[in-house]
Amino acid sequence: MNQNTNQRIYSLDILRATLLFMGIFYHAFRNIYVNGEGFTHNQPWIDSILWLSHSFRMPTFFFLSGFFSQLIIERKSIENFLNLRGKRILLPFIIGIILFTFPNYFFSRLSQLLHSDTITSFSDLISYSVSLAYKFPAKARPDYLWFLYYLFLFSITHAVLLKLKMIFNKKKIHILISIFIILSLGFLFKTLMSGTMDIDNPNSYYLVWQTFGYYFCFYLFGSFIFSLYKLKFFTIKEIFALPIWIPIAILTSAFLYFSFGKTTLLASFSYYSFVISILGACLSFVTALPISGSPKILYFSDSAYFLYLYHEPVQNIIDCLLAPFTHNFFIRILFAITISIGSGFLIYEKLIRYTFVGTLLNGKRIKNSYKDTR
Repeated sequence: MNQNTNQRIYSLDILRATLLFMGIFYHAFRNIYVNGEGFTHNQPWIDSILWLSHSFRMPTFFFLSGFFSQLIIERKSIENFLNLRGKRILLPFIIGIILFTFPNYFFSRLSQLLHSDTITSFSDLISYSVSLAYKFPAKARPDYLWFLYYLFLFSITHAVLLKLKMIFNKKKIHILISIFIILSLGFLFKTLMSGTMDIDNPNSYYLVWQTFGYYFCFYLFGSFIFSLYKLKFFTIKEIFALPIWIPIAILTSAFLYFSFGKTTLLASFSYYSFVISILGACLSFVTALPISGSPKILYFSDSAYFLYLYHEPVQNIIDCLLAPFTHNFFIRILFAITISIGSGFLIYEKLIRYTFVGTLLNGKRIKNSYKDTR
């Protein structure tokens, strides 16, 4: 089998960036309220779409994180891997907490008050603004940046397990057994969660061990898949062959239909199988595409990280500014998404991409040069 396992896999880069952009749309729909009661009150079909996207988006993202983490470790070393993770995950997380969590908290709650007509005068606006600012220290949370917090913890745990030789990834049979164990543990963590049909993202600095275990299993799943790929057990296209995942997706969708809302082991298994099947379908789809490292592909992949860090506070600010003019859900969604993405691209291009911030997020980029330096 002829394959270069050190070559960057641009199809998976594109999938990871797409998942981040899906998060931008997800947060816009989730956060924007209709008449103060939430969009699900009047638009239940949107709730179903968001549930579908949310069910597989983060597991797939952590799977890819594990895959690329193992790639970095194989290319460099565990020490260099941790150093890189500190720069590109921990540091952006800390900066994001400082810059984005307060405006995100403040304007998201102010938006709810404005669009529910709780605030009807300028004095109300001042009063509620002071109250929200006063409450923030007690309400401080990682919010939408929680995934960076968990991803850094995953990276440390992964490195420790490798150092202690508790991960066996040098022989094919050991890797296959490890994958079976990891996926079984993932199902166990899923059943230990409060709800069988959904995953609530952690919004606290306290570790939610069930959620940690659930997502870490997908992270390790990705790392083991890379180990098989490194051993040239298969090509990327072979492991994510589309025909394998279509019947699984159909079967688990049927299980979900008949089990939805029931707190049973079958419902939990259906949800878990559904997530894995959609993950596989996404991977099989993107790896079948003829994607190369073109300038547009690299730009899309690079910009997604910054846009995700930047988007949510901007969406909430836009929603507040629209309050005096309209409460229409779709108009608010349109403005929130287009302005947050449009301004994000502009800021990324003019102020981020070729600066030390861009280097921190994606590695050094040189103007008029499209070489991938990662």
